[in-house]
Amino acid sequence: MSLDDLLDLAVRLGVLAFLIAGMILRSKRLETPLWSLMAFTAFVVVISGLVPLESIAEAIDMDVVLFLVGMFSIVAVAESPGLLDWMAHFVVS
Repeated sequence: MSLDDLLDLAVRLGVLAFLIAGMILRSKRLETPLWSLMAFTAFVVVISGLVPLESIAEAIDMDVVLFLVGMFSIVAVAESPGLLDWMAHFVVS
């Protein structure tokens, strides 16, 4: 392995370790939004050169993005009038 390959591997492992540590620490401090951890990790991946700027569009799966936007919208609509609390109470009791 060349020095560049070792450096690339070290950056990849560092980003992975940061992401795992951030998720573990987030479970203790819930005021940190998960999206901020993911956004910062994506920023580090792009800045470090793991994903070249030219291939960012290929790395994003628009089907997944649209699915997540739809799911978050449905959950927000169901949560605001208390529907999710009622359903949780119904299932538990």
